[in-house]
Amino acid sequence: MPTTGHTGSILNSRPPARTKRMIVINRDLQLRYTGAAVLVGTMTTVLTTFFILLPLYVFKILVIPRFLPWPILLVMGLALVMNIFSVFILGLIMTNRIAGPLYALIRAMRQTGRGDFNAHLGVRSTDDLKYVIRHFNDMTASLSRMTKEDLEALDVLIQNGNELHNRVGGDPDQQENAHVILHLMKELQEFKIRLASRVEAPVKEGDDQ
Repeated sequence: MPTTGHTGSILNSRPPARTKRMIVINRDLQLRYTGAAVLVGTMTTVLTTFFILLPLYVFKILVIPRFLPWPILLVMGLALVMNIFSVFILGLIMTNRIAGPLYALIRAMRQTGRGDFNAHLGVRSTDDLKYVIRHFNDMTASLSRMTKEDLEALDVLIQNGNELHNRVGGDPDQQENAHVILHLMKELQEFKIRLASRVEAPVKEGDDQ
């Protein structure tokens, strides 16, 4: 119907949805290292402040009363909270440069382990694992290339097998051999289909054509 075709063209003309980039990808990994960064940052801040104020207090350059006024305590507390918050946010952003590519790399490795050699990862300039990702992409490209070469060699075997079957099939005394060759050709065809599925990119729903 014309209406259906018109609607389909409108749906296909919609721009693809943009992927939202997440900061927290691997919660356990990122929170563990971010927590360590917050702890180290807090300890270094406290120790630095202590060693700066200690000589000033010893040589009576700075007089610190026994009970500090509450505005000073409030400012010190806010400074400590802001320091912890800043280190926490910065830690999440920095660990994202490792957790993001690592998570994508694990998924691509699982895909490759299932016999699909079409996995290819995008490399961002800010990723700390871009060197590993490039080598992974080179590996999958090499596997795909070698599989295509095997397919070409398999085509030659199948072609030779067909010629042999046609030659033997005309001889009544070679019917048993012709049957064996035919069975072997079927197995080679099935193996070719399985091998081709490793390098043929599957069409996913929602992908741009």
